[in-house]
Amino acid sequence: MTLAAVLIAMAIAAILLVAVPMIRDRRPPPSRAEHEMEIYRDQLDEVGRDLARNLISPDQAEAAKAEIGRRILALDRTEVAGKDGSQIRRSALIAVTASIAVPAFAAFVYLAQGNPGLPTRPAAEVQQAARAASNDDEAAALRRRISELARGLEADPSKLADWVALGETLTALREHDRAAVAYRQAARLAPGDAELASRAAESYAMAANGQVTPEARELFEEAVRRDPAEPRALYYLGLADRQAGRLREALDRWLGLEAASPADAPWLRFLRPRIADLAREIGIDAAALRALREK
Repeated sequence: MTLAAVLIAMAIAAILLVAVPMIRDRRPPPSRAEHEMEIYRDQLDEVGRDLARNLISPDQAEAAKAEIGRRILALDRTEVAGKDGSQIRRSALIAVTASIAVPAFAAFVYLAQGNPGLPTRPAAEVQQAARAASNDDEAAALRRRISELARGLEADPSKLADWVALGETLTALREHDRAAVAYRQAARLAPGDAELASRAAESYAMAANGQVTPEARELFEEAVRRDPAEPRALYYLGLADRQAGRLREALDRWLGLEAASPADAPWLRFLRPRIADLAREIGIDAAALRALREK
């Protein structure tokens, strides 16, 4: 009985806290546009905090701010914020009714189904479960997409775009061995496309935990035959040399890729640190490495 009394007292307090201000307050409630604006401001603040904690990159932060800004610009600024007296009274009546009905319904459900002896779940566990559910939903959608593509390719295996889409979807699910098969079929359908051969090879390497297998190396070499400047293939061939102990050959290949790459090439962000690490491993200091780059 003591627990029931406490719960009833808490419910009454909650009703009073919600209902009394709503009954007394005659000011019009904020409009939907104003409410959404507050949400977007909070989102902008959250992006700033995530950037300060290095949880996201500056590029990701800018993209997020741009999207929030787009939504702010799309708000309906012609929405009327005020409401007449009857609307306010009606809102107050709804609030009072809801504040009474919701606790009453919750009490009924708890009395019928509740168990005060159950331990509470930690917040981290709840958040982890929510993330897992979201990931499960995404994985289910990707698998439905795979089934659709597979059915279409069974009917017509000459659809290059569908083979590429299948490889991309399987890669998103980290099923790299199956993705390699899809990309390899795409590469057969497009014998002049170096990137598809390189993607197939990369999938084989990813399936082998980053090791460039003989099958992967063969496909990377095929990609270079199709296009001598194919960057993914050149990088992985250098990685194959390094894994085989041919450190100087790997360094020369990566330096060649660096020199041939545009200044804004995205792969330079991870290629240059690897060049520096490999040079140190060989025993080449920074000055000697600069000299090699200037050749």
